[in-house]
Amino acid sequence: MPYILIVDDEPAIQALLQLLVEAAGHRVQCASNGAAALELVRAEEPAALILDLNIPGTSGWEVAATLKEEAPHIPILVITGRYNTPDEAIKAVPGSTDALIKPFDPEAVLGALERLLADRPSQTLR
Repeated sequence: MPYILIVDDEPAIQALLQLLVEAAGHRVQCASNGAAALELVRAEEPAALILDLNIPGTSGWEVAATLKEEAPHIPILVITGRYNTPDEAIKAVPGSTDALIKPFDPEAVLGALERLLADRPSQTLR
């Protein structure tokens, strides 16, 4: 069963996102840094990523750029406080599909994730 990969180095945000996504019926894996995220993706491809940009080591920008080259079909939802609007974030992050600005509404995360997954109808998502 495909999973959703959550990449965030803040334990409270990671836990909140995991709770939300699991409550929506999806399997979840989490990574706290970019290197761990890429390792998980290469071991088992996720249905989508929820990606913070400011993570230790390999940044979220680098993760997105790497996945744009290696697996451009994986949708990426960027969650960041670095930009003022989602459009700014999407333009600034290669490979991103959608973006939410921190602080984010938990329901907005689920809505964005469902839109990303709807674009991958050939996979069993739950």
